[in-house]
Amino acid sequence: ERRAKLKAMGIESATEFRAALREFVALSEAPERPSRVKELERAMVGRRNDGLDFFPTPSGVAQQMIEAAGIEEGMPAAGMGHIAEQIRETGVDPDVVEFSSSRRELLEAKGFNVVANDFMEASGEYDRIVMNPPFSDRRDAEHVRHAFDLLKPGGRLGFISSNTFF
Repeated sequence: ERRAKLKAMGIESATEFRAALREFVALSEAPERPSRVKELERAMVGRRNDGLDFFPTPSGVAQQMIEAAGIEEGMPAAGMGHIAEQIRETGVDPDVVEFSSSRRELLEAKGFNVVANDFMEASGEYDRIVMNPPFSDRRDAEHVRHAFDLLKPGGRLGFISSNTFF
């Protein structure tokens, strides 16, 4: 009965069986292709200067910012999504803003709602904003000023800035 099944698959000799077995083992040992999100994240590792002042927010810092902000519905966040992912873990699906097209693609692949490409052109009103803006040319100060304009009365803003900000 087993030989009949093998013959139906075109395997009639021990040599053909061994060849089929080798091919099967090679297929079963092939590494699983990484997800699109992992591919996009790996492409960003080690990038020195893409002209966008990108410094990923460390997980611990992002968590401190989120806790201090008392997160509620809707807020801009950006980057690779380190802040936004931790916000999502609180049960809130944040709005995100990202200038870099490759990081926007990553955020969209992660399922985030990208509401603007340029934070300085973002609009709306938010109860909470948590951000890690670009630092060069005092852009962090410009971004923080704009973030204050987006806050509802009584809102909270958490941000990382350079020493030159003050």
